[in-house]
Amino acid sequence: MTQRTEHPRPRQHALLWGFILVLFLIELIVVAAAGLWYLGETILPGVEAMGLDLGGMTRSEAVVALVAAWEQKTITVEAGHWRWTLPVTQLGYQLNADRMAQLAYEQGRTPASLAALARRRGSAAIPPLWGLDPVVAVNTLRPLVAGLEIPAQDAAVHIVGAQVVETPAAVGQAVDLAGGVADLTQYADQVLAEGRLRLTVATLAPQVADLSAAAQQARQLLTGAIPIRLYDPVSDQRLTWQVTPEEIGNVLVLTMASASSPVASWTVDEAKLRELLHQKVETLAAGQTIRPQEALPLLTRAIMGPRTEVKLRIYHDAREHVVKPGETLSSIAEEYGLPYPWIQQANPDLGENLRSGQKILIPSPDEMIPLPPVENKRIIVSITEQRLQAFEDGKLKWDWIISTGIPASPTSPGVFQVQSRDPNAYATNWDLWMPWFVGFYRPVPTSDFMNGFHGFPKRGGTQLLWTNSLGKPVTYGCVLTTTENARLLYDWAEDGVIVEVRR
Repeated sequence: MTQRTEHPRPRQHALLWGFILVLFLIELIVVAAAGLWYLGETILPGVEAMGLDLGGMTRSEAVVALVAAWEQKTITVEAGHWRWTLPVTQLGYQLNADRMAQLAYEQGRTPASLAALARRRGSAAIPPLWGLDPVVAVNTLRPLVAGLEIPAQDAAVHIVGAQVVETPAAVGQAVDLAGGVADLTQYADQVLAEGRLRLTVATLAPQVADLSAAAQQARQLLTGAIPIRLYDPVSDQRLTWQVTPEEIGNVLVLTMASASSPVASWTVDEAKLRELLHQKVETLAAGQTIRPQEALPLLTRAIMGPRTEVKLRIYHDAREHVVKPGETLSSIAEEYGLPYPWIQQANPDLGENLRSGQKILIPSPDEMIPLPPVENKRIIVSITEQRLQAFEDGKLKWDWIISTGIPASPTSPGVFQVQSRDPNAYATNWDLWMPWFVGFYRPVPTSDFMNGFHGFPKRGGTQLLWTNSLGKPVTYGCVLTTTENARLLYDWAEDGVIVEVRR
């Protein structure tokens, strides 16, 4: 059998070559398109970041998409029972989207990235690139936690009027913002991954937890008023002031506990108490006053201790006198109830002659009353009537005829005080022995010589003088009474008894 060989027909060959040409053109187009893609501005397929497929995006489009995705991320901030869910950008996380888009674009366009793509089978994931600015976190969190900051409240006690007002202690709380931001800085990756930041809330204990004892002390101190009894030995005037509970409350100050004083307690504010006394002194007559150095400790004790009355003495200011025509030093001294040498001592430049209109200083009558006065006894001597009256507790005890000083050596009018006693005093100037002598004023301030009460004097040891002269001036300035009466007065009139000598 003869084998026949068939040869392709020309038309079939043409079709084959046409098909091959089409395939070549298609491949050329694909290669050209791939080249154009590779050389273009879009990110190659298979590149992703933060779960986003960036393939086919331009770098600017990738930046927009990355920023939008980043701004959707949140972190929950916890502070005790409080929660705030905040965008990561508000806590200072700052995404470098530009760099991430550039890295995405470079995938498949560099030898290193081609090798990486080959290993990852044509896909690439760009890790998030971010930084942290803790200042942004502080600025965001500070106003949030400010509402949680509660200062601890110390216990307090106040006096309002005469009422004690207590404020109880209360605990507070504080948020450790600095510690939280430090944790955020140190563990930024973990916080971002977990989406949670914890801030510590601390309890603040009050420094003063209890002032109930001080409150009780204040209530005791405000119980009742304090009477102040004032006595003016010059005028024999008696006054009463009341220090009310409201006034007491105004001068009290709370001294808090310390190392030296472990218990809070009330004390008297001396400046406030001094001002209170000053206000009360304003109610006295002109020239009258008290001595704060005497009054302050007495009143402080009465405020802080048992409610007892306070006794104060009224003092008098020195005065200024303008000399009138015809006045003499003796007449001025008699007007003010002082021996004239005391005025001379207060005015060392006075000279012998007074001038009309001349100003001279008149010492305080308190100069004549140097001892604490005895309030319930008083001796009144009348020069005109030549009479002595002794009073005790406001009642007349004795009424005697007496004799005062002669015009050449008069008994000075004024308010004086018993200051010395001698059962048998000797007067050197007149060679007199004076029985039961009770001295009550010094005519001359620079001398220890005193005028006083006494019985009938002796001269030469036996001769009794003036036994029949009572009722008229006969002495050299002293006040004469019978020896029997002088003994009674000697035993009764202790130092401090006021002697008022009237013209």
